[in-house]
Amino acid sequence: MKTWLVAMAATLLLLTLLWAQNAGAPPQALDPKSSLVLLRGQQISEAVATVTSTAISPLLGVCVLGAWEYFRTEKTKRQSLPGYASPWFWIPVAVLLVGILCKDTLGGVAPLLKKPLDAIEVLMLNKASLFLVGFPVVFHEAAKLMGVDSLGKFFLAFEPVAYAQSAPSLLERAGNASMGALLVVGGSIILIVVWLVGHAIDVLVLLSPFPVFDLLLKAARTSLFTAVAGITLLDPRLGALLSAFVILICVLLFGWAFRLMVFGAAFSWDLLRTLLLSSFVTPRPAEPIPCFTARRIQGIPKRSFAHIRRGPTGALELCGRPWLLGFSKTVTLAPDKGYEIGIGLFHPTLLETAERSSSPRTVLRFFPRHRKSEEALAQILGVKGVRDVRFGGGLRAFWRWITDDSTEAPQRVEQTAG
Repeated sequence: MKTWLVAMAATLLLLTLLWAQNAGAPPQALDPKSSLVLLRGQQISEAVATVTSTAISPLLGVCVLGAWEYFRTEKTKRQSLPGYASPWFWIPVAVLLVGILCKDTLGGVAPLLKKPLDAIEVLMLNKASLFLVGFPVVFHEAAKLMGVDSLGKFFLAFEPVAYAQSAPSLLERAGNASMGALLVVGGSIILIVVWLVGHAIDVLVLLSPFPVFDLLLKAARTSLFTAVAGITLLDPRLGALLSAFVILICVLLFGWAFRLMVFGAAFSWDLLRTLLLSSFVTPRPAEPIPCFTARRIQGIPKRSFAHIRRGPTGALELCGRPWLLGFSKTVTLAPDKGYEIGIGLFHPTLLETAERSSSPRTVLRFFPRHRKSEEALAQILGVKGVRDVRFGGGLRAFWRWITDDSTEAPQRVEQTAG
C-alpha cells in the first residue's frame, strides 16, 4: 500500500513541476475558439475543486464557499446567489463549527459527555450535511457550467415541453438535459466518494479513546481542505490536479470507508440508545448475535457486519456479507485458539486468548446494547470466561485495530444465497 502511495505522490509532484515550468512561459496569442476552450477548462477545474473541497468537510466547505461568494459579489447581484451564500445560512454554520471545535477540544476531559456528541455528529450531522449542503453545491456548480445563474433555469432544461416560440428546439433541449444529467451524476459520484472517506475520520474520532488523536485526525482533514481551496484560488488547474489525486485516493479507500460508515451508523445509534435511554438487551441462546469484525477473517473484511453463533458441532460460526447484500459467507473459527468475552468501556468484544499470546487480540466487537451482558455472551458462545479490558491496550491497541489486516484461518467456509 505504501508503494503505490509513494508512486502517486511522486507522479503528482512531477506533474506539478512541469505545470509550474510551463506557467512561466510567455503567453501566446490565442484565437477566440481557443480562448473559449481554455475558459471552459478553467470553469470545469474550478467546479471539480469546489465539489472536492466541499465533500472533504461539507460544513466547513459550505461556510467558506458561502462567505467567499457573498463578499466577492456586488451588493446589487447578491440576491441571485444560491441559498448557502446567504449570511443567514453560513453564519449559523460557522457558529455550529465553533461548537464542534469546543466539543473536540474541551470535551476531552469528559468522555462520557463527548462520546454521545460524537455519536450525534456521526449519525445525524454528517448525513444531513451531505444532503443539505453537498448536493446543493453540486447542482449549483452544474448550473454554472451550463451557463445559467439559478437552479430554476437549470431545471428548465429537463422539461419535456417548450411553451414559448423562442424556446430552443427539442434536440437542443435534449442535449442540454443530457449534459445537465451528466454533470450532476459525475459531481454526485465525486461528492459521495470523497465525503465517505472524510466521514470515516469522524467515525474514528468516535471510536478513539484519545482526545489528542481526535484533534490530529480533524486537523489533517482541515489541512487537506485548506490545501485544495487555497491552491484552487492560486491556479484552478493545479486545484483540479490536486482534486483528482484526492479523488483517486478516495476511490481506492472506498470499500474501507463504506464498511466504516455502516459500523459508525450502527454503533452511534446503539451508543445513544444505551447512554440516554439505558436500552440494554440480553442476547438469547437460540438467536445469532450481531457484531462487527475487528480484523479480516477469511474473506470477511474488517469492520463488516456479521452474526456469530455456536454451531451444531460446538464451534463458533461467523456469518456475514461484505457489502450487506448478495451471498453470505459462513466461517468457522479455529477451535484450537481460546476465546473470551472482553468487558469494554462502551461495548463488549470477543477476544482471542491463545496460551502463548502475551496479550489478547480482538476478533469481534459486539453492540453497545450488549454491555452488561458479558456473562450471558460467554455462556451462549461457550467461551472460557470474561476479561476486563476497559483500561488496557492503549494507543497501540487502537492503532492495531485500524491497521491490522491479518487473517484468522478458519476450518470451513460456506456460501449461501442471500
